[in-house]
Amino acid sequence: MQKEVIVSAPGKILWTGGYSILEKGNVGLVSSVDKRVYARASILPDHNIEINSPQLGVNVKGKFENGKIALTQENPNAKFVKTAIETTLTYLKAKKKRIKGISIHTYSDPAFGTDGAKSGLGSSAAVTVSTIAAVLKLHGISPKKNLDLLHKLAQYSHSTAQGKVGSGFDIAASVYGGHEYSRYSPHLAQEPDVAKAIDAQWDHSIKPLALPRSFVTVVANIPGTSASTTEMVAKVRTFKEA
Repeated sequence: MQKEVIVSAPGKILWTGGYSILEKGNVGLVSSVDKRVYARASILPDHNIEINSPQLGVNVKGKFENGKIALTQENPNAKFVKTAIETTLTYLKAKKKRIKGISIHTYSDPAFGTDGAKSGLGSSAAVTVSTIAAVLKLHGISPKKNLDLLHKLAQYSHSTAQGKVGSGFDIAASVYGGHEYSRYSPHLAQEPDVAKAIDAQWDHSIKPLALPRSFVTVVANIPGTSASTTEMVAKVRTFKEA
């Protein structure tokens, strides 16, 4: 078991699919990008947890007990990393793994933020995947050799942190790279038993998709603004219902 690891996961761009990808059966084309979120993690004693994300103003401590991390001071910017650690440790414990306390430090390439706002490259998905990969690696499980496990843990965790919205294409891009994606059935990520959910047969579709080597992408942003996926998906659903 390694005492310290550093892993990373890429961001994404969704080319086609938009909000239609939220509906099971619709297809989106997504690529990963050469900008990454990193997680440096080490083992702590007694199930202690430390989360440090300087770019988000996060520096919190807590303890993993009864499937949850109780922080001494809550910080909403820590929710994706916190939920990723909770989900992974809960699964490992259910699989009779001897779980460890975790200290995790996350940081990202500058492209994930512009003028103090998110750039839309999928920072929450990338930090979820990199965090889970780090926790698995610290427990002797190779993320690269267990991509399906990494993918489902990340989908479950990200969906939980987002409030059970989103299609999961951004998680899939951070795990598998560019692909043609069709989402999993939403109920799979809503199963309260983490181990049962992860061990189930999921019904998403991921087919490799490669862009030409000469393909150059330029992403534009409106300075000083950020979009919340959770809020935008809720508005689309309200519009659909009306």
